[in-house]
Amino acid sequence: MKHLAFRLLLPLLLAAAAATFAGNRSGRSLFRTSACFDLLASIQHCDKVLQHTEYFGRLADDSLFTACADEINERLRASTLCNFYHRFGGDKDNLHACVRFFESLPPADTTHAAWTQQIVELRPQLHYVLATLCENGFEDYWKTTVRPRLEEKIDNYPIAAETLEQIHRTINRLAGPQALPEELSKIYVLDIDNAFSLADESFCCTYRIIDREMERKLRLNFLNIYIHENLHRLPLSEESIARLDELEKQDGFYRTQEAVARSHREGRNEAFIVAAEVYLSHALGLRDARNVYDEFREYVGGSLVLAPIVYVHLDSKASDQSFDDFITGLFVSGKIAAGRVREQYEQAMAELRRSATQPRQETAPCE
Repeated sequence: MKHLAFRLLLPLLLAAAAATFAGNRSGRSLFRTSACFDLLASIQHCDKVLQHTEYFGRLADDSLFTACADEINERLRASTLCNFYHRFGGDKDNLHACVRFFESLPPADTTHAAWTQQIVELRPQLHYVLATLCENGFEDYWKTTVRPRLEEKIDNYPIAAETLEQIHRTINRLAGPQALPEELSKIYVLDIDNAFSLADESFCCTYRIIDREMERKLRLNFLNIYIHENLHRLPLSEESIARLDELEKQDGFYRTQEAVARSHREGRNEAFIVAAEVYLSHALGLRDARNVYDEFREYVGGSLVLAPIVYVHLDSKASDQSFDDFITGLFVSGKIAAGRVREQYEQAMAELRRSATQPRQETAPCE
């Protein structure tokens, strides 16, 4: 996701793990690595990877390799490639199997979904880049340079078991009847700069965010990202997405801001997820009122204008109401209305600004 972010957990496994992980849970119990995901993600920052000439020699001077990597990066994101391999591929740590998988992709045809079509069309370029990286030492590079850095961050980021239980309960209260599946999310820590969800209850994140010092500098807690990505597991109906499409056609202010959000590769229903994450993080003591206001004002240039509108109404959500029904209700009741989005956005931000300037009240944050 982005620096963010956009983009929490479960009693069954927590109960089973309680005897093993008392008090703080080791990072190894929550996080894992994947050589294949890092291989796929390396394409988007291959210029940085190829600086390690002790492994890759003068591969950076290979014009065919560079041209193929550039074409891939123009059309695909690391999140798309990882999701594709996660869904259709195999072993997450067998680099040779990953290369063979992309080599054996069938020819493109009209039966492929739109998001897979581009990947299949780029099969020759993907196979060439991935195979060339592996032939030139990616496995040694990953084992000696990347994995140790990831595992060091993982080992130094303990999380209290009760924190995960509290997050899970809080998300399920928001979800209403659409509670999260009772399965622990798989969190892959990668050599990337962002975070993104996978097709199931998994997600990937940068190693930089599981660093206490970096959290303080960024004013962002890993648990914010953890909540955000797990909220993507809550289903949104086609009706809710269709309402966004109609709003974009009918409201010029929203349309302009949505264009900004999409220039950051955000937009659409991301505003709903950001609103819910900020709301839950505030309730859990992970964000104060000032941070809430700043997040809506600063994230992707403040372009997710529906997020603060959703946020200020979340207190009114009924306990037996799904998150999707709540969102639909905002449109039906006119709380999000075409022709009034600017007004509604400014009213919500004014309310949050007043809260942000009030004397700070101490809360007991999750740790």
